[in-house]
Amino acid sequence: MRDCLAVSVYHSDQGDAEFGTSKERFFHFNGSSLLQLVQEAVNTLETGSKGFSLINAYASEGNPLKLERFSDWPNTWAALRRGGQSARESNSYFLIGGRTIQRIRAGQGGFADGFYMMDKAYSGASRDPVWAKDTGASYKDFAQFFVNNGGMKIEQSEAITEELRKVLSGSADFSKSSRGQVTSALPMLAAAMFIAEPARNPRAFVIGLMLLDMVGRVYNSDLDQGTKFYTLDKMFAHPERLGVNTGKVQPGPQVTTSYDPRKRKNVDRVTDPYAASTTDVVYVEGKYSASPKLSSKTTQSVDLAHDYIQKKELSILVRWLAWQLNKDVSNGCLFGALRFDDANRGADSNDPAVTNDPIAKSARELVKIQMKALLGERTNSFKKM
Repeated sequence: MRDCLAVSVYHSDQGDAEFGTSKERFFHFNGSSLLQLVQEAVNTLETGSKGFSLINAYASEGNPLKLERFSDWPNTWAALRRGGQSARESNSYFLIGGRTIQRIRAGQGGFADGFYMMDKAYSGASRDPVWAKDTGASYKDFAQFFVNNGGMKIEQSEAITEELRKVLSGSADFSKSSRGQVTSALPMLAAAMFIAEPARNPRAFVIGLMLLDMVGRVYNSDLDQGTKFYTLDKMFAHPERLGVNTGKVQPGPQVTTSYDPRKRKNVDRVTDPYAASTTDVVYVEGKYSASPKLSSKTTQSVDLAHDYIQKKELSILVRWLAWQLNKDVSNGCLFGALRFDDANRGADSNDPAVTNDPIAKSARELVKIQMKALLGERTNSFKKM
C-alpha cells in the first residue's frame, strides 16, 4: 500500500556546473503530515458551513431538502455532524438528482446506524442487490450493481462517474430512471458518499472526490502482475467479495448477538475492524475509504499504524497528489507514490539531510504550498481535476 509522497529534485549548483550535470536530491512527505494537510482543508470547509441550520437537514418527506449546489453538500453533512447523536434520531429527506433519498434515523442497527440512505421509491422493491433492502444498499451492493451494468470496464466506469458528478452538481434529473438503469442508483450513492460518510469522518468528503478523479487511472506500479485500473467495482468491493475471477464469493464479517443494557435490547456486533489485518477482504473491501462501525476513531487522531481506514485514505491521497503535482513540469520536481520502505534514499522532514540543504528545504516548502493549493481546489468544487 502506497503511504508516502516521494519527491526528486533536479538542480544545477556550483559544485555540479563544471561537469554540466544536475544534482539530484530526494526527500519525502510522510503519511501523517499529508493526512494532516487534508484535515486542515476539511476543517476550513466545515467551519465555513456553520451558518447552516440543523433544521434544514431535517427536511420532511413532503418537503425534502434539495441539494443542487456545491455548498449544499458540506452544509448538510456539517450540520448533521454538529448535531451529534441526537441528530441521528430523526429521519431526513433529500431531493438528489430528482429522487427522494431518506436518511434513516438511528435505532435500526448496523455499522452506520443513523446514517443509512435509502431511495424512497426503489429500496426494497426488487431482488437486485442495490434495491433488495428497504434500509438502503451497502457498498458491496453498489459494486455488484455496477458490475451488472458494465462498471468493470474503464470506459463505462468513467461514463458512470460523470453522471455521478451531474448528480452532485444538481444538473441531473433521474426521477424517471427505471430500477435497471445505472443512473437510478447514483443519487443514493451520492448521499452515502458525500453526506453519510463525511458526517462521520470529514476527510471522506475530499478523499471521495479524489477517488472520482482517478476513475480510469492505473493504481499499481507492479506491472509484472498486470495493469490494474480504478474502476467502480474495485472502488466499492474487493473482487473476491464479488466472486470476480475466483468463482467463489468470500463471506462477510462474523457477527455475534449480545444484549446491550444501554439500548435494552439484543444488538448485532462485529469484530472490531480496527484490529483486522489489512489483507482481510472482509474488512478492507474496495479502494474507497468508507468508515465502518467505530468510525469515530478515524477522526480522533492520525494513527496510521493502527487505523486501516486512514491507510486507505492515504493510499488514495498520495496517488492523487503525485498525479496532480506531476502535471506542473515547471517546478523541476518529479513525484511518486511509494511505500515508506521504498523511499530508502529519502529523508523525513526532520532529517538534517533536508533541513540543512537550502535547495531541498526550499523545494520542500514550495511543494507544500502547491499541495495546499491543490487540496483547497479539490475541497471546494465537484469539477474534475
